[in-house]
Amino acid sequence: MNQNTQVNKSIQLFSIASFVLGILSVILSCTIIIPLVGGCLGILFALLSRRTGLETNAFNHTGMALSIVGIVLAFVMIGLSVYFVIIPVLTDPVSFQEYDTLFRRNYGMPLVDFIKTIYPDFVEPGSVN
Repeated sequence: MNQNTQVNKSIQLFSIASFVLGILSVILSCTIIIPLVGGCLGILFALLSRRTGLETNAFNHTGMALSIVGIVLAFVMIGLSVYFVIIPVLTDPVSFQEYDTLFRRNYGMPLVDFIKTIYPDFVEPGSVN
């Protein structure tokens, strides 16, 4: 096998890796962390397969596009999680009490104590200063 064939094979492998990581980042976008890592690696592999200046293939373009879509979907999921879960729990006293009950049952400590370890100035919803 000559040098040119080995370079073309490594470019194809980077393109296929970018494509696979792009698909995984889109499919697993609800997990938030996996698509961020997979999407970044997919973009990196797509860029590495273009480094020689040779003609790129469809796997490269599709992998780059899917990786970008996966990253965007991960940020959308982060926004939706903040809007629909975190904000209501921290602002509505009833939701906070329900979540506190679940938190105590699962972790053995009140939710307020856990939040105050991170944010010492936290005030429980519904309490008066």
